[in-house]
Amino acid sequence: MERTARLVRLALAALPPPRAPWIFNLGGLEGSNNTVGGAGGGSGGEAAHSVGGTAACTVEVKGTHASGTPPGCAAGDGHEGDGIGSLAGGRNSAIPSLGKQVQKYNPYPDLLCCSVPSGLWKSTWETSPLVLHDHYLVLAKQSAGQEDEGLYANAAIRNAAICEAQSVDVSNKITSILKGHPGPICSFRVDSSDWTNESTLIEWLDLLSTKSVQELIIVNLGHGIGTRFPIQELHSTHLHTLQIGFLTIADLDLHSFDYSALRVLRLIDCTFEGLKLQWIITDCQSLEELTIAFSTENLKINSQSLKKMHNVCNSATRFIIESAPKLTELLTDITPREEKERIKPVRSAVTVAVSLNDVPLLKCIKSLYLCYQSVTINNVFITKDKIAWTSLKELSIGLDMSNRTQRDNLRKILDSVPLLTDLSIRRMDSVARDEGFDVTLDCPFEDLDTAVCIAKNLRRFEMNDFRGGAAECCMIKYVLKFSSEWNIKEMFVGSGLEFAQRFEWFNTSITDDDLAKLSLGMKWKMDWVVLNPKAMGAIPAALS
Repeated sequence: MERTARLVRLALAALPPPRAPWIFNLGGLEGSNNTVGGAGGGSGGEAAHSVGGTAACTVEVKGTHASGTPPGCAAGDGHEGDGIGSLAGGRNSAIPSLGKQVQKYNPYPDLLCCSVPSGLWKSTWETSPLVLHDHYLVLAKQSAGQEDEGLYANAAIRNAAICEAQSVDVSNKITSILKGHPGPICSFRVDSSDWTNESTLIEWLDLLSTKSVQELIIVNLGHGIGTRFPIQELHSTHLHTLQIGFLTIADLDLHSFDYSALRVLRLIDCTFEGLKLQWIITDCQSLEELTIAFSTENLKINSQSLKKMHNVCNSATRFIIESAPKLTELLTDITPREEKERIKPVRSAVTVAVSLNDVPLLKCIKSLYLCYQSVTINNVFITKDKIAWTSLKELSIGLDMSNRTQRDNLRKILDSVPLLTDLSIRRMDSVARDEGFDVTLDCPFEDLDTAVCIAKNLRRFEMNDFRGGAAECCMIKYVLKFSSEWNIKEMFVGSGLEFAQRFEWFNTSITDDDLAKLSLGMKWKMDWVVLNPKAMGAIPAALS
């Protein structure tokens, strides 16, 4: 059960999909040993061991030009997994045009058996940056070397296979493979098997550092959450991605590992000191993406390079961004942290203090919870004082729709984001018994026509967890009423209501004028899309 729970948390934290296991070959193995320049922009004549880029593999090519690019094929465009020869299973957009010249080979059955590929593929493997994922070793062990391309490509089968592999330990084989490959190491990922003990991790990190690992993902599925990750042994100067899951990083501190080239850092349900992580974030001048998931640490972010910050299922008392001038995307999925018993009772509801300062490029905020969070922008409360937040284009808000104060706060926020184009509302409470009477009295959204974002700029409107309450119906009604049919391109209302309930809600809440407007938009504006898996499923029936 613990293993399954961790897999669920990995899914919530958006663990990147596995790279495909294939090694690609063009024109036959008997050809010359020229290589196609990878993501680092190198040509076939350059050393295959160059670690300047992030290409996963080089390829043997028969009849290449002097530049190393096969006739009719474009060289890599400089992105990971792109172009010709991606062992990582990238798009390989140029490969289909070569027809039967393309050969592919899955090295993992041979790696499980002999730690190196067999036959003529051995030289291609040795002269390519290593991509090693334990998941494929586990599958090779389970299938006794039988290849099944569908099995590798199907994520659902992959997850099921991981769940079934309760105690698979291929750590000795991983160590042998690391020792047998000359390097460099493009990607090393262990998220499907167990390892023997901490000394195994130390040995791996030493080998990975020596061979200039670029991407490192280690997820602990089989050991206790207190298992220590010896981060002080990590010294690769080319490390650009680090993801650690369900481990204790006791030695995390300034200069505890080499983060001079680090661009992506993800910590999933790890134990660490928040203050020391803050020091690293400030000191790392290349960090662009930071994900912290299932943490209880308070964080204060100060970064001149950070572009994406994701808080996933965290709990804390405060989250502060002091300065992040390049930040464009922020996920604030943070709920109040449970504190120890208080001597004095708390009169007001406990909230998380979210403070955003010096974020001039911020375009997207997701999971802003009005029921849990108290939010300030440059020391101004967004629910109390009207501000001009002109950079924001996408906003996702959760609130208790039956709470009058939170409805009013939502209305104030909409006045502060005039250029908003994408609005997502999530209901986080049940429908109150007196909600209809309350909404009739205060009419919270009848003046939405004064909100510039609704009247002029909104392109997409989404209502999640719709429960048919009066407040939700009121907001949908006035969004339809005041937004121009030439502006909104997409509307989505998602709920768990039965179809009969949805149809009843639609017939009683949407007026003939609203229907006429919808009809006009659907008839004359073909790119108006109404998604109807939920409440909007009644629209076609109502229009007929």
